[in-house]
Amino acid sequence: MTLPSPLPEQPALSFSGVAKLYKMYASPLQVAVDQLGLRRLPFRKRPEIPVFSALRGLNLSIRRGERVCIVGRNGSGKTTMLKLATGAVAPSEGAIERNGTVQALMSVAGGFHPDLTGFQNIEAALSQSGLTGQRLRDAIADVVAFTELGLHINQPFGVYSLGMQARTQFAVATAIQPDILVIDEVLGAGDGYFAVKSANRMRGLVDSGCTILLVSHDATQILQYCERVIWLREGRVHQDGPAEAVLAAYQAEMEDIAAAHGGAAARIEEATDPFDLPASLDTEFVAEAIRAAERIDGEPVPITRVNGRTVMSYPGKPGLRIAGIEMRASPARMTGLVVGDELELTVRLSSATGGSFAITPQLRIYSLSGERFASAGGELIKLDDLPAGAETTFRMVLGPLLLGAQHYLLSLAIDDAAAKADSAAHYDLWSRFGCLNYAPSNDSDPPLVHMNGMWHYPDRPPEDARLAARQ
Repeated sequence: MTLPSPLPEQPALSFSGVAKLYKMYASPLQVAVDQLGLRRLPFRKRPEIPVFSALRGLNLSIRRGERVCIVGRNGSGKTTMLKLATGAVAPSEGAIERNGTVQALMSVAGGFHPDLTGFQNIEAALSQSGLTGQRLRDAIADVVAFTELGLHINQPFGVYSLGMQARTQFAVATAIQPDILVIDEVLGAGDGYFAVKSANRMRGLVDSGCTILLVSHDATQILQYCERVIWLREGRVHQDGPAEAVLAAYQAEMEDIAAAHGGAAARIEEATDPFDLPASLDTEFVAEAIRAAERIDGEPVPITRVNGRTVMSYPGKPGLRIAGIEMRASPARMTGLVVGDELELTVRLSSATGGSFAITPQLRIYSLSGERFASAGGELIKLDDLPAGAETTFRMVLGPLLLGAQHYLLSLAIDDAAAKADSAAHYDLWSRFGCLNYAPSNDSDPPLVHMNGMWHYPDRPPEDARLAARQ
């Protein structure tokens, strides 16, 4: 008698011909017209809406218990793939099969209400995951114990530091043993002590046979948790294989790209990373917050860059305008700035009417909420007898950069040094012309500012002498 062949085990996740397309709407009105089907009306022909392909032709199968990391440059489709895996978004083409429960850890504080206490958010999140009765009570107790928040557990979640928020969300996401755990670059949960504690918790999930789909830029983290790496490039699978081999190939390409760009000026008009504000943060709220902080009057003049995005110029007195800004970081990095790097700006000015000008440049650095963190003012510059249409340049070096590893927006004003307090104070101002994006850091609660200082101790030589002795 011949025994029947065993049925093949169902994969935890499978993607079959999956594509995700996004329409690039130019305005909220265009969104409404398209969603209501008014573009199809015969009385007016409307232009086609351009489409962006975040993912194309994705064919993948992930086995039960497999630990997989997705790598790729910004915009390659990593987060889109995770959202498709969780069911948060639907594919534009193809099919996705999920076999088992899915738990997602996609962003710090995602889904947690700032006005509810930490305890209330924990209880609500675990209840939504399907826990009831004693299982719910046990899971709540586990999360509360893991976070070690003490009395803070009954404070509003919105007043928590980023580290407290990260550890709370991490504890909730890992309190339940799902069949599939999806994580998007938020494994760091607090300081070094909690990083070790979180790693032990992750190892427990790994050992339990949970399927893990992870996005990370941390090579150590990838090799610690994952056995397979999928390298996405421009929305397609470029390589798929053992973690060490694929990760080595990916890192080699990143080093080649960094070397090719080393020392080359990055024109802000070309939206070169790490100086461009990420599209996900380029919102109306951010624009209005910075505009209010700068107390700008009048209507902006949009200046279109090569990639279609715009810089907003707010002209003041006639005669002198900003013609362009180039930025360069030292050392050159593809993953973002690091605390202590140096930033160089080269500014081109154009004389519209000709004449002599006395100016002072002002670089302003803002948070995304409109707080001015720092300013860097220049000395008086005299531009004598400029003919109409003439251009001149000046350069500024800012460093070392000691701001904490967050996102910061840059604005540049060319002030009239001779202006009175009650008159137009500037010739031109470029608002939000660039962004300081920092490389991923293991510090989930970074300081706002780093401070350099010399430490002196009793019965020891001064620190500067000790440093000189080591050289």
